[in-house]
Amino acid sequence: MAIFDSLGKYRNTGLLILRVGLGIMMMTHGFP
Repeated sequence: MAIFDSLGKYRNTGLLILRVGLGIMMMTHGFP
């Protein structure tokens, strides 16, 4: 159970970082 809990947290943080990274890329490419 603990393994799945830690994996879920890692997945959530990974999605958050990926979303932030995509947002920064879109901002930098959208406003040259």
